[in-house]
Amino acid sequence: MRDYSFLLGLLLIASSLILVAGVDVPAELLAKALNYAQNNMPEPEMTVQRLQAGDIDTLYKTAKSLNENEGDDRFASIMIWHILADGDAQHILSQVALGFTYAEEDKERAIDYFKLAGEGGPHHAALFNAGRLLVDTGDYAGALAYLRAAANLSESQPRYAQSTLTVTSRDAYEALSLD
Repeated sequence: MRDYSFLLGLLLIASSLILVAGVDVPAELLAKALNYAQNNMPEPEMTVQRLQAGDIDTLYKTAKSLNENEGDDRFASIMIWHILADGDAQHILSQVALGFTYAEEDKERAIDYFKLAGEGGPHHAALFNAGRLLVDTGDYAGALAYLRAAANLSESQPRYAQSTLTVTSRDAYEALSLD
C-alpha cells in the first residue's frame, strides 16, 4: 500500500476548504476521508484517486463506511453528508443517510431530509420514510401525501420503484386512510 499521509499536510497547508466537484469540503474532512480510504476501503488506490478527483459518490461511500465506526469517524461521516446534502450538490443519498441518522432523535429534521430526497430523486424509501415519520408526529394529511407518492411511484416513475416497498407503502396508505 502507498502511504498517502503526506496529503494531510499538503491539504491543510493549501486551504481550509477544498472544492470537490463544486462542493466546499473542509480540508480536515477530506484528509480524514483520504486517510480512511487508504487504510480501510476496498480498492484503496482507486478510491483515493476518485476522492482526489472530486467524485461526490465516492466521498459519500467513504462517509457511509466511516459511519459504521464510533466517535470521530461517525461525526466526520455526518459532517460530510451535511456538506453533500445541504450544499449545491443536493446529494440525494446523503439526504437519505441524514434522514436515517436523525430518525430517532430529531424526527422533524429527519422528515426534512427524507422529503428533500423523496422529492428530489425521487427516492422511494425516502418518500415512504417521510410518510412514516409524519404519522409519528401526528401530521396525518402530510403522511398520506408521502405514502401515496411512495405507493404510486411504480406507476409514475417505475425505474425508481421497488416492488416490496410499493406494497408496503400501499398497505400503509390504505391503513391510514381508514383511520
